[in-house]
Amino acid sequence: MAGAAPRGGPPPCRARGLRFWIRDDAGAARREGAFGLHLSGEGLTRAERDGAPGFDGLLSVACHDAAQIERAMALGADMATLSPVRATPTHPEAAPLGWEGFADLIAGNPLVFYALGGVGPDDLTTARAHGAYGVAGIRGFWPACVDL
Repeated sequence: MAGAAPRGGPPPCRARGLRFWIRDDAGAARREGAFGLHLSGEGLTRAERDGAPGFDGLLSVACHDAAQIERAMALGADMATLSPVRATPTHPEAAPLGWEGFADLIAGNPLVFYALGGVGPDDLTTARAHGAYGVAGIRGFWPACVDL
């Protein structure tokens, strides 16, 4: 839900000196002192319609194709996730990009990219060899989170 605090909420993150991100809600990100704002595809469309999010921290955007990468750059994003690299149970209908497709899409783009979708820590070397800064995910990092 846009604007909803993550489980445990921002205050515990701040109390522990941890950086945190908020998804799709620039107002909540500003109010809670978030390190970053992450826009989903829906959040990107809303930001394009309503204007730049007005957030001073890092801005990331979830991208799935060249058009979304262009839109993220036009909005002034600092970084992006690009997915799915591989098949993933979260989005079984999505066609995987594969590592070569991932590399082709990010080539020449100034954003920092994280590979997402069916990847985990063991894929970091491969991801970097294909131009990614890193890998991101849930199941690959916390296998017990299968219900997410």
